[in-house]
Amino acid sequence: MEKTLKSYEISFLLKSEVDAAVLVKKLSDLGAEISKEGPIEHINLAYPIKRETSAYFGYMNFNAEPGVVKSINDALELETKILRFLIITPPIEKMVPRRNDYYRQAEQTTEAAKAKVEPLSNAELEEKLEEILK
Repeated sequence: MEKTLKSYEISFLLKSEVDAAVLVKKLSDLGAEISKEGPIEHINLAYPIKRETSAYFGYMNFNAEPGVVKSINDALELETKILRFLIITPPIEKMVPRRNDYYRQAEQTTEAAKAKVEPLSNAELEEKLEEILK
């Protein structure tokens, strides 16, 4: 029977930076193949987690069989060096521009239109006001 691997992403908070090796070992022991490791950064937490006020945040992409993810989740919950973790299936990347890009383009066009408008002189402004008031 052929293995069907699916892509997953795990983001995590660790007590120390060297605890990432524990996470990698757990994943590989349970049959996950790590495809990408992101940088691990020290952050201050907004609220204490297990009495820790700072942690090391990182993420990894891995491939695993869908049935293995439950056992990975259970094994990581028992690990005391991992403060928090979240396993997701990464979204499919589409070639459609993002909404923010659309709004950014719209802002640039309105700024360009504003730049083309020349200010009115006092005489022209008075004429416009008279037209409006009539």
